[in-house]
Amino acid sequence: MGMNVNFKLVETFEHVGRKCAIVESNIFNGTSYNGYVQIVGRLIEIMYFDSNVTEAELTFQGNLSMFGLEGVYVGFDTCHSYNLEHPHTRTLAFVREQVKKLAEELNLLDVRMEIIEPKLLEGVVEEDART
Repeated sequence: MGMNVNFKLVETFEHVGRKCAIVESNIFNGTSYNGYVQIVGRLIEIMYFDSNVTEAELTFQGNLSMFGLEGVYVGFDTCHSYNLEHPHTRTLAFVREQVKKLAEELNLLDVRMEIIEPKLLEGVVEEDART
């Protein structure tokens, strides 16, 4: 028997100049939501990083063309065992707030990369200064 998996784009919005999307997922133990934020420029080179987004970790980088969205996105899902034990982390309202935090964090990271990357390329920045 095959697993029945359904994904549906439920919301798109812009926050701090970044395109954001939320997808409803009906997989495993009921409905949960996945949050995504579009990345541009240097951030495309970053697969995963330690995010300050609470109770989620970045588990996705790629396109969302199946939902008619252009560009590259990073995102997280909320169907892990932690989320099952903490149902509030699976709600649309919670994921929306986490997506906004992720967009803000990506903007800060983008600025940091613009400042640090040229120095890294020149070999000016020490290893411990990259963190």
